Amino acid sequence: MYTTSQQGICLIRPQYVLPLEHLSGAYSSPPLGLAYLSGTLKSLGHSVKTIDSIGENLDQYNRFTTTTSILSVIGLTNIEIIEKIPPDSAYIGISLMFSNEWIHHKHLVNDIVKSFPHSKVILGGEHTTAEYERILMECPGIYACARGEGEQVIAEICAGHDRSLISGIAYIEDGKIVINDNKPRLKSIAKIPWPSWEGIPLESYLDKKLGYNSPQGKRSVPMLASRGCPYQCTFCSNKSMWTTRWVPRDIDDLMEEIKFNLLHYKMEHIEFHDLTAVINKQWTIDFCNRLIKEDLPLTWSMPAGTRSEALTEDVLSLIFRSGCKRMTYAPESGSEETLRKMKKKVDLTKMIISIRAALKLGFNVKVHMIMGAPKQKKREVLESFIFLFKLAIYGVHDASCFAYSPYPGTEDFEYLKAKGKIVIDSNFDEILANNVYNSYKNIKSWSDDIPKQLLIFLTLGGSGFFYFFQFLFRPHRLITVFYRISTKKSFTTFELAVSSFLYGFMRTRKKKLKG
Repeated sequence: MYTTSQQGICLIRPQYVLPLEHLSGAYSSPPLGLAYLSGTLKSLGHSVKTIDSIGENLDQYNRFTTTTSILSVIGLTNIEIIEKIPPDSAYIGISLMFSNEWIHHKHLVNDIVKSFPHSKVILGGEHTTAEYERILMECPGIYACARGEGEQVIAEICAGHDRSLISGIAYIEDGKIVINDNKPRLKSIAKIPWPSWEGIPLESYLDKKLGYNSPQGKRSVPMLASRGCPYQCTFCSNKSMWTTRWVPRDIDDLMEEIKFNLLHYKMEHIEFHDLTAVINKQWTIDFCNRLIKEDLPLTWSMPAGTRSEALTEDVLSLIFRSGCKRMTYAPESGSEETLRKMKKKVDLTKMIISIRAALKLGFNVKVHMIMGAPKQKKREVLESFIFLFKLAIYGVHDASCFAYSPYPGTEDFEYLKAKGKIVIDSNFDEILANNVYNSYKNIKSWSDDIPKQLLIFLTLGGSGFFYFFQFLFRPHRLITVFYRISTKKSFTTFELAVSSFLYGFMRTRKKKLKG
């Protein structure tokens, strides 16, 4: 047992922070990570207060001005968050996931430390795992940074264990940073309690039908079917956060949670937020067969790009019949040389076979591409354009061409630091804040062979190139697009993007911005 006495704990999900000019809608999703931490602590008898600063005011946009730019902050203000924290909180946990948001969130963290001097403030999440040393220097008043999988760590901290004995954390003692040993991943994720949505404004998301790329008009609840990813792509922080261990959930337990969400939240759609959901072919077959047998009134999807090794036509057929109608592939590049540099272990020939099988079965298919990676050459990007042309011929519905962004905690990030292209100085937070994949005004090329202006053309032009030929070869799809957008039933990524622009988000963001 971790707990020795019940403690009052407050868990906080901070705001979204994005460049004002980013090209996407505010498709938010309920905070699954926060819900998992809450469920774990409640199972140990603690009193838990959750503050989802985004869900508690999805329509509030505030202005945050830096030395070089204006950022849009979505959700409660720092003052509003602090006012909601119970004054008797023994522990305050803050989830920090995205490095571009740190420029704003560090002020929130320091404000909380100052306002609650008798509480122990704990930080966790992917940004914390990657940047704990710098965080401790910029926020010296915090109690600990939790690194990696968070449930075990926060349980031990809130049980009152001596922090010198808790693996998986870093902290400051006597003016020095102490880094304890890494905590091993849980061998069985069946031991992790279900996420607790109590105290989280889940209905705010469900009523607005929000989710990451969810079909509009569906009440979507996020879930996990597995944890981890066995691959080591150079642009991904998975290895530092989760290690390379992939673990699927027990299907019986997963089905029980699905039925619970269906009954209690009137869920219509499941969004699996797995890093890489389709790894074990037999597990996928067994899960799909179970869904088909249960015949629940649900659809489901995997917003993250999946791999194709296990997606043979027979498996895809089962996935489609079980209620998944969208399939996202993540080749990242049409160049074998780029893939080798990224350590992206994918066979493009096999992926094309899988994509064509998915299209034949009736899936809506989307593909992710990355341009401007550190070692990428112009000719390699040309190969990606040729690949995009083939995808348009085959009938793929969506292709997103993203500008490469270096994330702390990745192999690429360390490579760029060693080359002197990333310098951790007073301007570093500004670079992180603006170098997000969909902020084309602030785009930066990390490739020596691809200048910034060319990268803007390649990313925007790559998507435009694909959609031009996609609609040229299948003009009847334009009629479908116009119908779905006009009736607010957008389904494809292209339709969701256009509908977001037309129906208010892009048009009203600057009008709503306060501060």
